Amino acid sequence: MESILEPTATYQTTLGLHIIPTEDLSDTLYSELYNETYHSRHGAVQEARHVFIKYGLLPLLERKNEISIFEMGMGTGLNVMVTLENPQAAKADIRYHGLEKHPLEFELIDQLNYRNNWDDIETKLLFSKLHQLPWDIEVQLTPLFHLKKINADFFDFPAMQESYDLIFQHAFAPVCQPELWSEPVISKFYAMLKPGGAMVTYAAQGQFKRDLKAAGFLVESLPGPSGKREMTRATKMIT
Repeated sequence: MESILEPTATYQTTLGLHIIPTEDLSDTLYSELYNETYHSRHGAVQEARHVFIKYGLLPLLERKNEISIFEMGMGTGLNVMVTLENPQAAKADIRYHGLEKHPLEFELIDQLNYRNNWDDIETKLLFSKLHQLPWDIEVQLTPLFHLKKINADFFDFPAMQESYDLIFQHAFAPVCQPELWSEPVISKFYAMLKPGGAMVTYAAQGQFKRDLKAAGFLVESLPGPSGKREMTRATKMIT
């Protein structure tokens, strides 16, 4: 539908950002610089819950209650929120590191309609709170959830080996940011993951999956969110 692409608000930043509604009525951002949206135009919230929670976090919670997560491209913080909102995740001890090279201004974040997805006031307030936290400092956002927002370029990020159970690969699409889907990035992801850990993403390009396999991952093509046939989960096997 044409209306899905009509901006409801425009912000003049280096990324040339516009707020646009998606098909599940949740907002996303469109970047003129990358000619790409931050989330699926078929539904921002439904994509986040499907890719990163259903096929990423929930399978891990079946066998662990202490989980460390790394997100490539924290952006609007939506993936942080769908993690926080999940009842099963609320019972687990979670350390979440969200990397973002281009932090968004709170004025822009505050205009997104994500709060409409939560009924309780505490969760709505968490969305504002997480965006007002300082960068590069780990903070206890809830009793069991520790968040560190990292303002850095991924290639300069000194990640420790085997330090994460789960990676949310949420960079702009390979056609927009090919360097963030390249073999060096995949190899770094592999090193960052603990044995048995996994990387999940909405992307399902053939070359990307071949590169994942070449790096040593077990690669699964899973049902995609609305509007996409497939998504990808790559697991670092226990040897």
